[in-house]
Amino acid sequence: MIVDQDETARWQQTKWKHYRQDILSGLGQFLQDPLQEPSCQGRYQGVWSHLCMTLQKQHSPTISPLPFPSQNKLLLLLDDNFYYQSMRYEVYQLARKYAIGFCQVYLQCPSELCVSRNNNRAVPLSEQVILDMVKRMEPPNPLKNSWEQNSLTLSSYEEFTNHDLQNLTNLISYAFDNPVSPLEDDNEKRETDRNSCAKSVLHQTDQACRRLVSQAMRTAKEKNASHETLQSLAKELNKSKTQVLQDLRNHIHSGLFISPVDSMDIKRAVDRTVVIFEREVDTILRCLLSVK
Repeated sequence: MIVDQDETARWQQTKWKHYRQDILSGLGQFLQDPLQEPSCQGRYQGVWSHLCMTLQKQHSPTISPLPFPSQNKLLLLLDDNFYYQSMRYEVYQLARKYAIGFCQVYLQCPSELCVSRNNNRAVPLSEQVILDMVKRMEPPNPLKNSWEQNSLTLSSYEEFTNHDLQNLTNLISYAFDNPVSPLEDDNEKRETDRNSCAKSVLHQTDQACRRLVSQAMRTAKEKNASHETLQSLAKELNKSKTQVLQDLRNHIHSGLFISPVDSMDIKRAVDRTVVIFEREVDTILRCLLSVK
């Protein structure tokens, strides 16, 4: 039996994506009306119910609706990898919608130290998961994204210094004193449209590449490829697909193509990447079958 580790990883990523979306949805309810009990409906009702209870315990019922009085400031800490800037932008949009402060702290850590710390966990992840996460990480880029101006990078290589803690305190204080303006502008709309287009391109390309992988595996089986060859083929195809999608993602974030108003740009971007991957599939297939 061939175990597709990439497929398992995708399932885990989808599960966590849904989890994060439920949390953000619940936070939106809370920010809209802090006095009303948030509805605990979602795929992770147990987790969200616990969060609802925690918010209610820490949030006095005498507090007036947002914005909070200065003596009743509330800090919401979202502790997650947020490795794509688009994930963090969803949180920023919440802050903008409800005119509250927003800031982000990026904990920088060498990959070797990440692997070492992971190995010391009671239930460690596989080393490859950690390394893949390092590759995907998109640190805050205030020069490119104006909404990431209020960001702080701290090194987690050693214990935080008093200077680090002071910078963190200043960052949070600035966020409290300078809530995000709820007024939308053309730049945000363009960025929102661009993110939507990027997700569409990546999704369509991923689906097309998966079909090519399945087709290649069927071809190999029809040619009576050995079990070892099938394993190698699956590994190489998925490795190539991951790289092709990452290259596409880099192109999108670099602004090399994709116009939010032109659906043909989306189709061209998908077709162009699929053609590249199709050539890779053909090369890998011919190479492995020739040495079976």
